[in-house]
Amino acid sequence: MKGIYAKVFFLVVLSALITSCSSGTAIVTGTKRTQISSNEVTLYFSAPKNYEVIALVEASDDTGWTPEGSLKNAIEELKNQAAKLGANGVLLGDTSTINSTVMGAPWITKTASAQAIHVFQGEVQAPASVSRRQPVPPLSTPSQPPKRKWKKPVQ
Repeated sequence: MKGIYAKVFFLVVLSALITSCSSGTAIVTGTKRTQISSNEVTLYFSAPKNYEVIALVEASDDTGWTPEGSLKNAIEELKNQAAKLGANGVLLGDTSTINSTVMGAPWITKTASAQAIHVFQGEVQAPASVSRRQPVPPLSTPSQPPKRKWKKPVQ
């Protein structure tokens, strides 16, 4: 009888672990657009030329059989979150790994954060309100070099 309870308990825990899924959140910081398919969302590792930030998105996953599989699932969830907001791109930020133990077995959860962005294609230009880093202006040089405040070392 004990063996049956152990098997049932094991199956319940196993099914709970297998059915857990990716989860994600989004914080809208720009203008939402019409929802698109997640297949239309492009993953960017560096900033494209002309884009607008729509939201900050984050996702985590613990269903992959490998850390790479969990990261792939988390990135897919980032794309899903971005597509709901009408973003056609995801600019990947940080990724992290959370190691834990479930019933004595190692369990890995991967998390990823990104910016959901709208990339402007062709002739269309981004509006003036696009939040992007501006280049730092060069420092002005003084008209005379600064006076030395120290003495030359004795040799």
